[in-house]
Amino acid sequence: ILDISTGQIVSERKLNFRFSRFYDAEDSLILGKNDSFLVSYSINKSEPKFFKNSAVNVETAAVKGKDLVFSDNKGNLYFVDAATGDERKSKIKFGAKITFIKLFQDRLLLASNDNFIYSLSADGRKIFWKK
Repeated sequence: ILDISTGQIVSERKLNFRFSRFYDAEDSLILGKNDSFLVSYSINKSEPKFFKNSAVNVETAAVKGKDLVFSDNKGNLYFVDAATGDERKSKIKFGAKITFIKLFQDRLLLASNDNFIYSLSADGRKIFWKK
């Protein structure tokens, strides 16, 4: 991890795998390996945290602040704390694989292979519309 103002290395950790996806959260980096798991590397802690759902095949994800929303290839949507990997609520099941996730202010927009676009509350508790 580099200090953006000085370019100096603040923290360094060798991990024994390559990453294909990167997401940034408030105080963590979220790394994905070949769509097969997610790991959170907190800027304030030295050890990486593997997500509880690390066995899922991650299709797409979005991060806002400390919230991470990601889907698997079966149409499940997960809401987790980006720093700890703890689930904030149960997963939500959609009709098919989710291909797009975007977080806006208090809304979550997602597209699914069930031929629908959904607008949900950012915490996933309310579906505003499905078109």
